[in-house]
Amino acid sequence: MSNQSDQIEVFVKMSAVLNGFAPEMFAPSVDPADLKTVYFKFIIGKAPERFHELLHAFSEMVAGGVSPQDIGAMLNGTAGGLPEPMVNLALSINKLWYLGSWYDPEAPDDPTKQQVVSDQAYIRGLSWQVMQSHAMGNSPFTFGYWAKDPAASLALTTGNPAATGRGTS
Repeated sequence: MSNQSDQIEVFVKMSAVLNGFAPEMFAPSVDPADLKTVYFKFIIGKAPERFHELLHAFSEMVAGGVSPQDIGAMLNGTAGGLPEPMVNLALSINKLWYLGSWYDPEAPDDPTKQQVVSDQAYIRGLSWQVMQSHAMGNSPFTFGYWAKDPAASLALTTGNPAATGRGTS
């Protein structure tokens, strides 16, 4: 991997495999927050050698024809193949994408070693998208939106055919 943009591209692909989403989730065509770059630079600042090792290991697995499912299992530590420090880093990256906070891979269970990366990281965390929700205090909706039925798209994921988004009045 020769330059930073190539490394960020590998980071995006690895993040997609690690989290089970399409790469476009981590590098959308319109990306004003550019979290992929924010996260990449943050991780480089925290664990530069191990991060480069992890990106290299991921690239080698892809080049070797290992399936995305098997790579995901290795990154998440549910299958062997990677040393524990590398798995811990991958799990910290996973948490970073979901929660917008960095959990030190050297002490993942120590809450005093947690760090919020940025306000954008918190409000754009995958956890909010998975829940079809928004971060507390950061609603894109107008006051009183909760008085109306959820949007029709929620009917597909909630199993509630009455979720039309048309409101009750």
